[in-house]
Amino acid sequence: MRRFARLPSRILAVSAATFIGALGAVALTAAPASAHHATLVSTTECVVGKPNTAKVTWTITNTWRGQATVTGVVLEVAGSAPAAEVGDIKNTATVRRNNGTLVGSKEFSTTGKPPTLKATVGWDDKVAEDVGNEAVWPKDNCAPKKVPTYKAVSNCDGTQTITIVNTSDATRKFVVNGNGAWKETKDLKVGEEWVVLVPQEHARKPSIKWKLDGANKWEVDEEVSWVKPDTCFTAKSESTCEALKITVENTGAKAIKAVITVGETPKETTIEPGKNNVFTAEGVEGLVAKLVVNDGKAQEFTWTKPTDCGGAGGGLPTTGVNAGLLAGAAFVLVSGGGGLFYLARRRRIRFAA
Repeated sequence: MRRFARLPSRILAVSAATFIGALGAVALTAAPASAHHATLVSTTECVVGKPNTAKVTWTITNTWRGQATVTGVVLEVAGSAPAAEVGDIKNTATVRRNNGTLVGSKEFSTTGKPPTLKATVGWDDKVAEDVGNEAVWPKDNCAPKKVPTYKAVSNCDGTQTITIVNTSDATRKFVVNGNGAWKETKDLKVGEEWVVLVPQEHARKPSIKWKLDGANKWEVDEEVSWVKPDTCFTAKSESTCEALKITVENTGAKAIKAVITVGETPKETTIEPGKNNVFTAEGVEGLVAKLVVNDGKAQEFTWTKPTDCGGAGGGLPTTGVNAGLLAGAAFVLVSGGGGLFYLARRRRIRFAA
């Protein structure tokens, strides 16, 4: 009886073992199919020197122990037609087994939506997996960094005009150090402008520095050298008893074009650096000469007869009135005045280097 009593428990144990073994076999058979796997990830970085531009790098990784093939590659970019490849990621490209990779990179404008890459990874046993990834723009979409700006202008008198604008996103302290013991300091809020005139004796090579308000370290410390401007000149006039003389000296770095006009007659000449030219026009009442250098603003010079030019002399004064003589004299004066006006408009200009 005892032998027969044990029989059901033995049968039950054998049946359980058989069932567990069958489950194991099924699990082993199904394991390879479920283990096929591939990933598609991306990284982005701002491109140095190219504001609002990011480089996106995609990587496909085959984690299965069999080689895979890539198909169905589609790169979607807003405003552009889809592309079928990015670097090594393209149709029919193979990915080695055991974490083999394919890599593709491309630059994109960050002013639009981030691009998306899609593909299908397939293995020799007919198993396939769709992968996809949408890039993510870096912080601030690679916008230009907001920093202060400045402009230094060398003046003909040896001074420098430095204009600083705080175009950053915070209050900063600014310092302009001239040569020798000369310094100007100012705190500028966002958007504020500061114009500094550095005197000639301190303007050879001043420095510009700035830092965040309250910070210990200077963000920028740059020098700006004074450079002789291309166009610099001096002009002075002299009235003699016979003529108006205008001397133009080129004190700049390049040759200048000087045009002087008397009446309606212009005369042009070129003056090399370090040289001067003298313009001469016959002196008459009402004479005005206009000087223009390199198409700039006109300067006017007027002839004024010196007081020591002399004239008719001697003789006793004449008394009484001679009406005929006065009338004749008046006619001559009126006629002569008209003639002088005509000559003033057509007088000749002489130049001497």
